[in-house]
Amino acid sequence: MTADEIFIEFEIETDPSHAHVEGIAEWKDVTGKQNLSRHNRGTGWGKGALALQVLHQLNTPPEATCQCKSLD
Repeated sequence: MTADEIFIEFEIETDPSHAHVEGIAEWKDVTGKQNLSRHNRGTGWGKGALALQVLHQLNTPPEATCQCKSLD
């Protein structure tokens, strides 16, 4: 997934040691195929919705979400 919340399906060809990229065989937007619902019957959040939640949490500064009490 990109920072712009686009899900990408890709296939990258590398050398045997996987140290060098030799080519990109596939790179396509699969956002429309993702389950972005947070209200799935019996399962709750779809995998796409969970991935977006993780992305948002990773990109939120710690001080914006900290529930810590100040020691002042």
